[in-house]
Amino acid sequence: MPHSLIAIHQSVLEVTSKPTPGKPLVLGSVDVPGTTRHEEVEVTVEPVP
Repeated sequence: MPHSLIAIHQSVLEVTSKPTPGKPLVLGSVDVPGTTRHEEVEVTVEPVP
């Protein structure tokens, strides 16, 4: 039975920001190694009653 190589990739994003409730905010972006892909980390804050 052939063995597969396992690759684990990890990214860490540390950001300090003051988001506006209900408005999307891009915290950062990452280029995916070995590809032409680009990922954005976006959040939207909603108040909890």
